[in-house]
Amino acid sequence: MNIICDKSKLIEGINIALKAIPGKSTMAILECLVLEVKDNIIKLIANDLEIGIETIIDGQIIEEGSVAINAKVFFEIIRKLPSDEVTISVDDNYVMNISGGKAKFNISVKPTEEFPFLPQIVKNNNITIANKKNRVCSDSLRFFIR
Repeated sequence: MNIICDKSKLIEGINIALKAIPGKSTMAILECLVLEVKDNIIKLIANDLEIGIETIIDGQIIEEGSVAINAKVFFEIIRKLPSDEVTISVDDNYVMNISGGKAKFNISVKPTEEFPFLPQIVKNNNITIANKKNRVCSDSLRFFIR
């Protein structure tokens, strides 16, 4: 997997998905955020078995793939990068390389086989939801609540 994206967009996406990450869990995989890159879409997915959130961010896709990374560690690294552009790549040994400006990080990540993905939802009708500031929720955000 290899992507380049805007730091602010990535932080915004992580912040949305973090709402479905439990504080503590007996299953370590639930403390992870899945970064899924396929079909020209970059998704961030979180699921605590009661609430699941999937959001899409913009970015340049160089190579597809998917991995699970500790959500809080990932957020802190991205937040502290000095650059506005973030490059993320994952090698065959599940080592994620994150770089922005002169900063570079290597983190071990996990395959996504154990992650409880959200069920597929068939969209028949779309709705638009506006908040108090008239910001509209886009079609790039999906919630699942059991």
